[in-house]
Amino acid sequence: MAEAQKEKGSKGALIGMAVVIVVLVLSNIYTYMSLQNQISGALDEVVSLQNENAKLKNTIAQLNTQISQLQQIINLQKATTLDKDKTVNLPAGTSITLYYSTQYVGYIRVDFTASGPVYFRVGNSNYGYSVRYPESGTATSGSFIIPVLPGTTYLYIEHPAVLIGASITFTTTYVY
Repeated sequence: MAEAQKEKGSKGALIGMAVVIVVLVLSNIYTYMSLQNQISGALDEVVSLQNENAKLKNTIAQLNTQISQLQQIINLQKATTLDKDKTVNLPAGTSITLYYSTQYVGYIRVDFTASGPVYFRVGNSNYGYSVRYPESGTATSGSFIIPVLPGTTYLYIEHPAVLIGASITFTTTYVY
C-alpha cells in the first residue's frame, strides 16, 4: 500500500505540476497578447502623430510662404501692371475715369504720351484725396508716381482743349 500511495502521490504531484504549467503557459499567452495589443496601439499612435507632424510641417511651410509674401508687400517689392500701353481717345473738352482695385498701401506709376494737352487726377474717394499731375497746366508726356491706399483707386484723365481731340497712350503700374 505504501507503494500505491507513493504512486498516487507521484501522480498527484505530476497532475499538480501539469496544472501549474498550463496556468503559467496560459498566463504567458495572455500577457503576450496584452503586450501585443499595447504595442499595436502604440504603433497606431506613432503613425497618427507622424501624420499630424507632417500636416503641421505643411502648415508651417504655407505660413512661411505667406510671411514672405507679406514682407514683400511691406517692402513695396511687388508690382502689377494695371494697363499696358492702353490707348484712349478723348474728344475735345472730355474726360475719362478708370477704376482700379488697390488692395494694399503702395503707389501707382503712370507713364504716358498724348497727342494733345491732358492732365490726370489719381485718388481714392473713400479716403477723400486726389493728386493732380501736372500740378498746374497740362502735359503731353511724362511719368508720375502717386501714393495709394487700399480700396478703389481712380485715374481721371481730362483733355481740356476746345477744338481738337487727343489720343493718350499710357501704362499704369501698381507697386505694393
